[in-house]
Amino acid sequence: LESLGATLPEKKDTTPPPQPPKKEEAPASPEETPMEEDEPIPMPDVDNSGVIEADSDEKLPMGEEGKEATDEELEQANDARDRAMAAFSDGNFEDAVKEYTTAITLNPGSAMMHAKRANALLKLKKPVAAIHDCDMAIKINPDSAQGYKFRGRANRLLGKWVEAHADLAMACKLDYDDTANEWLKEVEPNAKKLQEYNRAVARAKEQKELAERRERVRRAQEANKKAAEEAAKRQAEDYDDDEMGGMPGGMPGMFSDPELMTLL
Repeated sequence: LESLGATLPEKKDTTPPPQPPKKEEAPASPEETPMEEDEPIPMPDVDNSGVIEADSDEKLPMGEEGKEATDEELEQANDARDRAMAAFSDGNFEDAVKEYTTAITLNPGSAMMHAKRANALLKLKKPVAAIHDCDMAIKINPDSAQGYKFRGRANRLLGKWVEAHADLAMACKLDYDDTANEWLKEVEPNAKKLQEYNRAVARAKEQKELAERRERVRRAQEANKKAAEEAAKRQAEDYDDDEMGGMPGGMPGMFSDPELMTLL
């Protein structure tokens, strides 16, 4: 037809255009694999009967720290102590606290006064305030058995069984007391349960930290191995390029050899 002068339309290319290769989703690397969370250790079943609500964190006057009472002040403090003890015996615990506060203000360096006021505060269901006094009594005299005894009782009322057990055990160690020993036996079952629980939690934490350290080491080793393999691969490729004369497509470097050039 073209020899007769006809013009033919151009042949259309029906070949479909090349499709870009599909990207395969790489599997998650070990570095991205999250560690499984351990099941929480259940709290033990403790008997919280007798636990009361904490009182407001109000600190009573503690007196001037480091003050040395004069003979007159000591006499006045002893008079206030006697009035406080009488009020306590009558069950008038509010007045007992007031009189002990007067005695403490006059003679703040007496651990016994702080411990006795703590006992009166316990009768008023004020364990937090009692703990402040016991802390001061123990600070003044680290061997204050009364300070540990009443702080242990205060912790028991707040449901702090482990702390109560430790304080009451120390009180009995310093100066055995039937009441302190009775309180110690009362808190012991709950304290043991919680001590076992605390040890189990600590062991689980240590095991988790150890597993995390081992996982970090494993990941670092894998990263180092991968880097070493990539470096070896690059080195091998560089070596092949040198052997092949650096020609593209792996062609020998014949055109760079002077002896071969003379034969062309």
